[in-house]
Amino acid sequence: MQPGTPPTWRPAFANPRPESPLRALAVPAFLTLVLVFLTLIAWAAGALDLFWTGVFWEAFLWGGVLLYFVGLSFDRRIRGVRA
Repeated sequence: MQPGTPPTWRPAFANPRPESPLRALAVPAFLTLVLVFLTLIAWAAGALDLFWTGVFWEAFLWGGVLLYFVGLSFDRRIRGVRA
């Protein structure tokens, strides 16, 4: 008998698939829907200060999302892609 694991051996529990980083977009997408709705109401009501405040927070939110994905890509490049 040869030492080592037999060729038909498989682990009892398969390795779970890694979570997709796109799942992180669920919260910003929901917040975007709410914020766009409120911003459009402010624009329609003529409250331009509220309109530009909404635009600012929307850009701030998606800027954070962009930084998250840039950091994730940088981390994968430094550590190497884990298969």
